[in-house]
Amino acid sequence: MLSLSWRSSRAVAANSCRSVMKNPMPNTFAHKLITALSLASFTMLGQAQEVGSRWLLQVQDARHKTKVEAIIRFTSEPATESCMSGEWRRITIEEKNAEDEEFFPLSGPLAFTLGRDSLTLGRANVCDVYLFLSGKPDSSSIQGQFNFVGIMGGQKLGDFSLKRLR
Repeated sequence: MLSLSWRSSRAVAANSCRSVMKNPMPNTFAHKLITALSLASFTMLGQAQEVGSRWLLQVQDARHKTKVEAIIRFTSEPATESCMSGEWRRITIEEKNAEDEEFFPLSGPLAFTLGRDSLTLGRANVCDVYLFLSGKPDSSSIQGQFNFVGIMGGQKLGDFSLKRLR
């Protein structure tokens, strides 16, 4: 009986392995959705990396009121003044409309860096007092948080969104 049981389990395991080898990727709706969202994320980050791509930037305060709006363009130029580690590149501000210029300053140089699945932009040249926008892409934009980060810690100041302009 023990021998028969061992052979039966071996046969079940062999059939399972053959089944997985025939179709190694599950064909479920959830798997397809996760794959599509992952590809969309990489596509949006790739588009942000495109030299010359133009985006509408909106920065909101904690009450979701838009305080800063600008049209920005991503460049391939290195941001040489960065106090932060990583590969930072310059952002060109083509147009700006700031209700509160001190909330998220656009007067100084802006830079961006790409992480594995995120985009961070801000004033990387002002050391020890950083204002950063960090977000992840969804199907049609990049959205995330506006944070202050300093030596003594950090604080969420609001949110932001980037929408690609055609």
